[in-house]
Amino acid sequence: MLLAVALVSAVLYAWRAGTYLEGYYAAAVRSMSMSWHNFFFAAFDPAGTVTLDKLPGAFWIQALSVRMFGVHTWAIVLPQVVEGVLSVLVLYRIVRRLCGPVAGLLAAIVLALSPATGPSTGATSPTASWSCSSCWLPTRRLPP
Repeated sequence: MLLAVALVSAVLYAWRAGTYLEGYYAAAVRSMSMSWHNFFFAAFDPAGTVTLDKLPGAFWIQALSVRMFGVHTWAIVLPQVVEGVLSVLVLYRIVRRLCGPVAGLLAAIVLALSPATGPSTGATSPTASWSCSSCWLPTRRLPP
């Protein structure tokens, strides 16, 4: 059942991915993919003089994807979609450990079908990476 929830979330997150692409962050990811200096400092322009309003680590995965696959909408958005699906799986794991498998599955379904999650994972902003890490980090302190 969890595999079906993950598959449905992947389809929903990738359905209109790139529709909400912000040009500001897409240009920064492109610039970060062209130069290691720009990569480490989240430089917006190719000269590396203007930086983003967010931490550079939030865009590193997208910049590496663009560096590997070239500048394309899917190369920018695919890491966000994958991180969104990982958030669903990690949330299931957390809630299952605390409240049982049924509650974990219900939490994963709610996150996967949430109307706010789809557009934010198919966009350029690092919302999916933040939600994935904010779901994963507390598990380090939970008992097995």
